[in-house]
Amino acid sequence: MEYFEPNFLGEALVLLERFAPTARLLAGGTRLGPVLRAHPETACALVNLKRIVDLKGVTVQSSHLRIAPLVTAAELAHNATIQSHAPALAAAAGSMGARQLQGLATVGGNVCAVDASSDLSTALLACDASLEFLSPAGTVVMTLEHYLSRQPPQPEPCEILIGIVLPLRPARGAYARFTIRQAFERAIVCAACSRDPSDPQRSLRVAVGGVGPVPVRVRVAEEFLSESIPTAETCRQAAQLAAAGCVPPADGRGSTEYRRHLAAVLIERVVAEAVGGEHCA
Repeated sequence: MEYFEPNFLGEALVLLERFAPTARLLAGGTRLGPVLRAHPETACALVNLKRIVDLKGVTVQSSHLRIAPLVTAAELAHNATIQSHAPALAAAAGSMGARQLQGLATVGGNVCAVDASSDLSTALLACDASLEFLSPAGTVVMTLEHYLSRQPPQPEPCEILIGIVLPLRPARGAYARFTIRQAFERAIVCAACSRDPSDPQRSLRVAVGGVGPVPVRVRVAEEFLSESIPTAETCRQAAQLAAAGCVPPADGRGSTEYRRHLAAVLIERVVAEAVGGEHCA
């Protein structure tokens, strides 16, 4: 396997084109590392993106908040702008196991790995995120929800994720996950909720991970709550409706029924917290 450390996006794109489709992009390495150790034959080139300054930082741009893909979970968790405008994302980043993991794991790597119970992707769905990709044809922008619906849900062979864009607005939000062990354990089920305090019902967005192949928006809960006064009871009813529509896969970490129950509990919890104590105390 050949190894490269480009200094600019253009260099990385050239390398990606040269070795596609078996080139692999390295961001944090927390997801890619285990895969390559188990199956090194799947990659002929490893392109380390960590020297590219354009892929780092959180910036405010007009009506949007832009997060570069090399921003780590630790940076997301402690960034004041993220805490103000995307509190569900900050909470999700801060929940990701041990500090060592948070210091290495990047938001771009987390999104592109497309894990079924991805903490950051679940929170980003609730935060109305869009993705910017650079390809030889130019820049492509799509919603995270659309990206996760692609088959397969991953970047094209010559695409580089260059930014994650969120609406720039004050928000209330919450994130919850359930796992057996903290440390480096992936969530069995996770849920996130975000809303604009100036439009508390119609702006409500709910997402859940661990109940299918990718994290998903829970529109049935959003629609129910948009037509109801948010109380403890309606939060519970919305969560039960959402969970009833889930058919999670059974595996060694939990049965379908167990994951469905977790989804109901976690969705109720994040919705109640995002709506606020004035309604759901």
